[in-house]
Amino acid sequence: MSHGDDLPFDVQFRRLVDSRILRDNSPATLTTICTNILTNPTNPKFQSLRSRNPTIQSTLIAPLGGTDALVSLGFRKSVKEFEEVYVFSGGLEAVDVGKRILEEYLDKAKERRQREEREAERRVGEDARRREEALKQIAADREAVRDRRLRMEKK
Repeated sequence: MSHGDDLPFDVQFRRLVDSRILRDNSPATLTTICTNILTNPTNPKFQSLRSRNPTIQSTLIAPLGGTDALVSLGFRKSVKEFEEVYVFSGGLEAVDVGKRILEEYLDKAKERRQREEREAERRVGEDARRREEALKQIAADREAVRDRRLRMEKK
């Protein structure tokens, strides 16, 4: 986050997440990274992220906002053995706050997806009901035309 901002970290990070700059799998990947760091704070395996790692590349490096989120969580871009990496050098407090914000975002996104799915199912059901009503009306109209024709033929 910008050093000039006087806003607390949680407000700044929430703005980054809520701005929907982070898309697709970025929040889930960031949540996994935060969980790994918090669960294993001294394990060097989780202290460094290779930029060329396909998951890191597709979910954090390529999309807008992914590297901003990494930096705000305490990662710094570096070169290690001729490879670009993001090395964790921040504090666990920011990672913990970031993880909670990301989990809230993922929960809200899940609820939104479920609402959209229910709405889509409702629309499909409504369309099926209207189609069934239309087919019944067509059948009733055909029956009425047939009855009229039979009456006309009897006269």
